[in-house]
Amino acid sequence: MGYNIYKQMNHFKNDLEKKRGNLKNLTKNEFGKALMLYFGMRKKTAVEWIDNFVEVGIISIDNGFVKFQ
Repeated sequence: MGYNIYKQMNHFKNDLEKKRGNLKNLTKNEFGKALMLYFGMRKKTAVEWIDNFVEVGIISIDNGFVKFQ
């Protein structure tokens, strides 16, 4: 059985918010680094997942900043 990363996004979001203090002005680069550290991804995989999150509507990227939906 596979690991469902979509079900972990709320935990990831909360942990990221605690670490940063807030989620305002979260750059795509910072978000990618956090994904790599939190889920143990490589850079290529993190970039692919960022695109997947945008496609399914979990996040949006506006002028290089990530916004959670």
